[in-house]
Amino acid sequence: MQGALALGAVPFLGKGAAASTYRFAVAGKAGTGYIVAVLDGGGSVLQTYPLEGRGHGLAVSPDGRKLAVFARRPGYYIRMIDLQSGEIERDIDPISDRHFYGHGFFTPDGNFLYATENDFDGEQGVLGIYDTRKNYVRVGEIDTGGIGPHEALMMSDGKTIAVANGGIATHPDFPRQKLNVSEMKPSMVLLDAVSGDLMSRATLPSEMHKLSIRHISEGNEGRVWFAGQQQGDKIRPVDMVGYYSPGKERLELVSLPEEIAIETRNYGGSVSANPKAGLVAVSAPRGNMLLIFDEISGQLKDVFRHQDICAVSPKEEWFIGATGRGAITISRNIVAEIADFKWDNHAIHL
Repeated sequence: MQGALALGAVPFLGKGAAASTYRFAVAGKAGTGYIVAVLDGGGSVLQTYPLEGRGHGLAVSPDGRKLAVFARRPGYYIRMIDLQSGEIERDIDPISDRHFYGHGFFTPDGNFLYATENDFDGEQGVLGIYDTRKNYVRVGEIDTGGIGPHEALMMSDGKTIAVANGGIATHPDFPRQKLNVSEMKPSMVLLDAVSGDLMSRATLPSEMHKLSIRHISEGNEGRVWFAGQQQGDKIRPVDMVGYYSPGKERLELVSLPEEIAIETRNYGGSVSANPKAGLVAVSAPRGNMLLIFDEISGQLKDVFRHQDICAVSPKEEWFIGATGRGAITISRNIVAEIADFKWDNHAIHL
């Protein structure tokens, strides 16, 4: 572990320097300290950077040189890392009446960083906008059209923002308590990236209003896949995976075989589409499973069992995953087990 941590001073040159070499980043814990690590496709740790608290989602700039690490909800930092120099650039703090929700993204030109945030006094979700050219000063925000936005992404058209509004109201005076479970209204929305206007909103059937839509990933033809986390009965299985097709008012749900659905415990940890392969991966860490779906048919294609697997990211025409036990996986195979490391919820291809 000490040898791996010592690599933190080694610069990573980004996509332009080594386009043929697979690299990914994942937050986690090394010993007693929180870190974010850069690894290669064989599961070797290339660099680590310290975090002041538990990390969650990550975003990489279009040129591959900047990495944003978002604190776990309710979050109070975004750590900016310069992958070219190997240095921590700075931390972004939320304004006084906001906290971060754990995810964000860069605009296609790299000029702005967006972060999902909680307007906790107004019980409303927003996207905070930070100017990367002006030392990440906050220059505005966009209403997400719902409560509890968690993951948001810029669609491949560069003009549309997809937001998963989880529907859960929280307040920093009651950390991680869910204040409105009986009245939740999760939704998937599309926003105009220029004006911030709401373009469309899709919801679940009313009887499924306690399924918090948490994580999303864009597949082919603008289809946005999602994984939810049930806030009601966690024993009776629900369809926790689905997708949104632009122009629709309802979300399409994917049915799992009953025995698999029961094992998931109604909890999706991370979702990652691989459009090149026509596949979507959804982790179910409480069931120790990685579920692979065919993107065209929506059918469950395969199940891989790894203890406490959650983080997942596309790798060539398949996926790479990371577990809370320190393992790095490719499909059914564990390619590396790193002592004293525990990987957290999400990974990102650099």
